[in-house]
Amino acid sequence: MAGMAQGAVDSLLGRLTALLVDEAQLLGGVRGDVEFIKDEMEFMNGLLLHLTEAQHREHQVRAWMKQVVGLTRDCEAYVELYVQSVVGVGGAHSHRNGDAADDGRRCVVLGVVHRLRRLVQLLRTVPARHRVATRIRELKVRARDVGDRRLRYGVTVPSASEPQDILKKVRGRRAEVAEMHSLADVLQGYLRGCVRLKKSIGKQMVMFCYEELPSGYRKFLLYLAVFPKCHIMKRTWLARRWIADGLIAAHTRDLRIAASARRDRSEHHHHRHRVISSMDEAEHYFDALFTRGFLQPHEMSSGGKIKSCTVHRQVHEFIARVARDVNFVDTRLAPELAQHLSIHNGIGLHSILQGGDRGVVVAALLPSMAASSQWKLLKVLDLQGCKGLNKKHLRSICEIVLLKYLSFRDSDVVELPKQIDKLQCLETLDIRQTKVRALPKKHIFLPMLKHFLAGRKPKVDGASDEDATDSEETVPMGPFCNGRMKNMEVLCHVQVSHSGDELDGIAQLEKLRKLGVVLRGCKNAKLIDDLLHQIGKMHGRLRSLSIRMADGGGGGGTEEAWTLTQDASALLQTLQSLHISGIRIGLHQLIQDLHQLAKIVLTDTCFKEGILRALGKLRALRGLKLGHKSYTESEELSFKSQEFLSLRFLEVKGSDITRISFDDGAAPMLESIVWSFTTMDMVPICGIRHLSKLRKVELNGVCNQEVLRKARLAVFWHPNEPVLKLNVAATSVP
Repeated sequence: MAGMAQGAVDSLLGRLTALLVDEAQLLGGVRGDVEFIKDEMEFMNGLLLHLTEAQHREHQVRAWMKQVVGLTRDCEAYVELYVQSVVGVGGAHSHRNGDAADDGRRCVVLGVVHRLRRLVQLLRTVPARHRVATRIRELKVRARDVGDRRLRYGVTVPSASEPQDILKKVRGRRAEVAEMHSLADVLQGYLRGCVRLKKSIGKQMVMFCYEELPSGYRKFLLYLAVFPKCHIMKRTWLARRWIADGLIAAHTRDLRIAASARRDRSEHHHHRHRVISSMDEAEHYFDALFTRGFLQPHEMSSGGKIKSCTVHRQVHEFIARVARDVNFVDTRLAPELAQHLSIHNGIGLHSILQGGDRGVVVAALLPSMAASSQWKLLKVLDLQGCKGLNKKHLRSICEIVLLKYLSFRDSDVVELPKQIDKLQCLETLDIRQTKVRALPKKHIFLPMLKHFLAGRKPKVDGASDEDATDSEETVPMGPFCNGRMKNMEVLCHVQVSHSGDELDGIAQLEKLRKLGVVLRGCKNAKLIDDLLHQIGKMHGRLRSLSIRMADGGGGGGTEEAWTLTQDASALLQTLQSLHISGIRIGLHQLIQDLHQLAKIVLTDTCFKEGILRALGKLRALRGLKLGHKSYTESEELSFKSQEFLSLRFLEVKGSDITRISFDDGAAPMLESIVWSFTTMDMVPICGIRHLSKLRKVELNGVCNQEVLRKARLAVFWHPNEPVLKLNVAATSVP
């Protein structure tokens, strides 16, 4: 509990410190109130640090720490709201760059205009700033009361003997481990004690693992309590929500780590440290929860990373109880709604409409939630799968000025509201699998936007979400390449115009690391040239690239000749993920030198034997996914000796390939084969006995009984005893 409270206070202190540095944002008596709150919270944070080390569990201490957590959340929300009301739109405007910028008189004029805009903004926001300042003043009084209540509750700094006792226990435990020679022996003794005392082994092990988890990691685990049992959670989706909800404090995002830890090969190796992004940090916590057994993998990517996960039933029951106990989740909101909002939302809405689809129910309750005074303080609004969203709902969403994460994915939204540029704090906007085809304004400006995710493609033949998002139906790319959205990191999947003029702005997105584009029209070859030329100007910053050719439904694919300059080829070598659909000429020169490429997805490329051999020489390639009409040289996909030396995951889809063979020495690290086909009348895979690391074989389609029998025998005699998963028609099962 103390660790949870300390983490919340740490986040608030970082925000207050940054605010106090910029005195221009603090007007009137607000600065004094903020300074008082900061001083009080610093004292409380020091006390919480001692309580964390002492692992206090007294009820009065826990009650006081709950109050600290609640105070911290309210303070942080209203301080951010005040900053937005002061800087607002006035702080968002930027001057255009151009030749006139060197003209002194021009600069003076621009400065005067900027000051006038600033003055107008301040005058317009006087009522709003007054209301928020009054609320901050109330929080100052509340902070004083919480500090005084600490003495009434008897919450004091632990005596020197308490930490010493803890140290003795730790040393004793280390000595015990050393005496038993392994932690496994300790766990065995722990389990025997559970059996002797007739305690649930599962529950006690969850508690044991939770107590061993570092205090700074626990909030990421408790966050999962807001989702239903057995809920499937996407890795990147969860990481973005963690960031938006403030679990990763802003002042820790510039954390410097040793170059040897997860260092990109593209970095200058003479630097001893590098700055990691908030997404890197979030994924680190995700991996930590997985390695400790709190998360169960549900789907793996072709690159070997966990794409989605679930939480075991007993783990979920435990963290739900702890989250309620330490006031980590808001218990004033119906559980059915909590998963769609920020964890600390403060919206009290216990009633839930009975019956009907959950997505419809959530949309129906939006007006009731919007009536709450806490509505404008939300940071996360996840409306994935919601139906019945109308223009009134969308306009009310645009009043949430602190909103950082907004998802309309798989909803019935057909257009975005014109007021969406009021969301000046928005970092993630997800409109995948919607019918949104255009942005409300030609020059939309969301200065903090980092992740824009778009695209819709009807699923066919059991296509996955990954296939569906690489879409022919999507929004134009132009508004995102005007040089103003400097924070953009992920831009997927947007459509390039016939002229391709907007491609000139790609290099100005200095933080862009993932790009997905859809090219349409008769000049695809020129568009590819221009696209790769602009990517070449990014100096190796891009890590993931997706290019899809679309001709309006006429079959897809381009066979026009195009060229790759030497400079662009050299700078593309830093790519780690590549998704190509519809490029049928020039593929060899594009991929032959991508030796840092870890994953490649090819669809509708119709490549020949030479491309397959070039792929086999890529030293870092771990995941290979071949879709419909990817390989058309023959019906057999043959892996030769000393090729694909790092490949671990192979996925094949479509009816063009009817046989896969492995020579001795080919793909020695291969762990998983997933093959989806229409029908199979012959033995599908030959030479799996050469795959010494093989763990899984999955076949999806229609097979006759003889094929199934031989497949089972091949897997049965494999020394690794890999798992054989058959998703076949019922009539094909022997």
